[in-house]
Amino acid sequence: MKYFSLFFGWLGLAAIAVCLNSASLIQADPTDDFSFTLAHPPETEVYRLLPEHRVVDVLWDRLDLFPKSQMQSLARHILDLCRKYRFDPVFILSLIEVESAFRVKAVSPMGALGLMQVMPATADWITRGWKVKPTSARAIMDPFMNISIGIAYLAFLRDRYSGLSPYYLVAAYNAGHGKIDEILLRKDFRPVQTKKYFEDIRRRVPMMRFYRSQSNGRNAVRQVNRTSKPQLISGDARRFVVVRSKKGV
Repeated sequence: MKYFSLFFGWLGLAAIAVCLNSASLIQADPTDDFSFTLAHPPETEVYRLLPEHRVVDVLWDRLDLFPKSQMQSLARHILDLCRKYRFDPVFILSLIEVESAFRVKAVSPMGALGLMQVMPATADWITRGWKVKPTSARAIMDPFMNISIGIAYLAFLRDRYSGLSPYYLVAAYNAGHGKIDEILLRKDFRPVQTKKYFEDIRRRVPMMRFYRSQSNGRNAVRQVNRTSKPQLISGDARRFVVVRSKKGV
């Protein structure tokens, strides 16, 4: 009986420790389990876990005000950028869902534009030296341009906060890296809005990873491609990146 009491006593303590640890993860700043925001080598399996046809399905079901004949080209563009900058495509799609709900012409109260909510000043800064630069709000909202800028900016942030929790990369995309740089100097920092933003993206990852199409987008794309001519969107806007500083933390 004595041994049973000791056993259940230790079991109870272990359960309490697990609960406390779980609570600390919920309350804590960033956790480091957001590993899909980190760099992946080009040969990594992560890029094959989300095939092109599934990205097409996501875009077909969710993207608004965009030519159906260009869905496959945009899906391929996203995957190419993810390989180039070494991001999990699921992370990018989840971030777009949180940022704009896949609304091509989304504009925030602070002036952030498009699918990845790019600030004009960030677009100008990120695209310095590029052969093609966005010269208007309409150009920044072009999905090819907007996603190129957004992913490039994320890569910049990943390098900037290398060695820190992935949370800071995501928080900086949400609030602006200047604000996060200031916050890192404060020992009393407790995330509120950026923590919610981080968790909103993370919660969408399983849904995007195992996305089930509502309309069988890939078959629809094949049908559209048979009956319509290819369209060029904003010229050669296939490689961009963004910066923003629009929300509080």
